[in-house]
Amino acid sequence: GSSWASNLDAYEEGTWTPIVQFGGGSSGITYNGSAGSVAQGGHYTRIGRVITFAMRIIMTSKGSSTGDATIAGLPYTVANLSGNYGSAMYSFANNFVIPPSADITIDNNSSIIRLRYTQTNGNYGNIGNSDFNNNTDIILTGTYMA
Repeated sequence: GSSWASNLDAYEEGTWTPIVQFGGGSSGITYNGSAGSVAQGGHYTRIGRVITFAMRIIMTSKGSSTGDATIAGLPYTVANLSGNYGSAMYSFANNFVIPPSADITIDNNSSIIRLRYTQTNGNYGNIGNSDFNNNTDIILTGTYMA
């Protein structure tokens, strides 16, 4: 059977590749790093079912896809449990305006980061392709249960 000890023995570190998408597409999106940085990189640590991740993207072109902004490629799917969602926060942004009341979520049974914000009426809104620039540089950190 499962126990806390055996769950905590499941330790792993690794990398993943964040893929920005607009409306589920990534046509024409390109990335390029600068001195001492990576253009499209992610790291994670898994302890038991808990995944902690960090990622950075430096875009040279936001491409031609349109729609809601998401980031695909997380190393594990969020566990499909009632009330279980992943979350993240912006650690850094350049040439990208972090919206007031920014919300970054990962739905259960998904491995896609959703870039959102809370509107003044209390409902959530989605960040879209028009909120990005050709030289957007973003660092996110987050956690979820797989």
